[in-house]
Amino acid sequence: MEFVRKHARAAFGGVSLIALVAAGIAHGARGDSGGTFGVVEPDAAESEASTDHNAITRASFLARFPKTDPDAIDCAGFGPLCQVIAGKTVFYVDPEARHAFIGRLYDLEAKRDLTEATLKQIAPDEMARAAREPASEAIGRTSVSTWNDLPFESAIVRNEGGAMKVAVFSDLNCGYCRNFSTALAGATDIEAHEFLIGMAGSEAASRAIGCADNPEAAIDAYYRDRSIPAITCDRDIVEPARNAARALGPEMQGTPSFVRPDGAVTSGFRSIEDLRAWLADGGSNALVASQVQGGDN
Repeated sequence: MEFVRKHARAAFGGVSLIALVAAGIAHGARGDSGGTFGVVEPDAAESEASTDHNAITRASFLARFPKTDPDAIDCAGFGPLCQVIAGKTVFYVDPEARHAFIGRLYDLEAKRDLTEATLKQIAPDEMARAAREPASEAIGRTSVSTWNDLPFESAIVRNEGGAMKVAVFSDLNCGYCRNFSTALAGATDIEAHEFLIGMAGSEAASRAIGCADNPEAAIDAYYRDRSIPAITCDRDIVEPARNAARALGPEMQGTPSFVRPDGAVTSGFRSIEDLRAWLADGGSNALVASQVQGGDN
């Protein structure tokens, strides 16, 4: 259990990198591109079966997320799951692409972090940087351009006019996101730009909320009682949010993930008090935000 505790702390404590994940036992991983990510290679029969599963899962994934074309899908070595690579983002789904989970995937028998093995292949620079930095400094120190490049037109603005600014990536079916949303309602000094990535079976609800006359009220209603606006429109808030999450790459570790105006990124639930302290640590948030967004907020 100490192995689990240690790596669980790493996965959600600000040092680890992103994955949509589930638990399972595995003995190696091999990507569609042919690069070996794990240690143990599948035999010929397993490889042939995996190829079939890869194709089936890719079809299921594209049916579920038609605007997201993954770079690789691998169903060998992850138990009942398949690993999906999109840019520098790694996540796991079942073959029907119905379920996904946020975190890291571990081989408990071999005591290996399978997600880290993949990330070392697709994001070696970020992994090396994270390994060099102390844990207290490894919480996503990027640059102000990280904030500038966010698609704010696709965000749901919470507490508009609050002096402190933050962007949050969330999922409607994420319990920590729901808890944060509840706490945020009483923190009018924090203006939050919420990006719904719609990955945990919440894509349709996320799109409907984006179409609502009052998206902020709609998202509050969903978190409260799962009510969904009976409306459709051409506005797509999900795909821009996913693209922005991918652009953060390994700096984003799951939902909720927070970005402040100086470009720093952190993941995992934070109390409002902790969030205020983290935002204040960035310094001059209101000034930076007013420069970035022209004082409109």
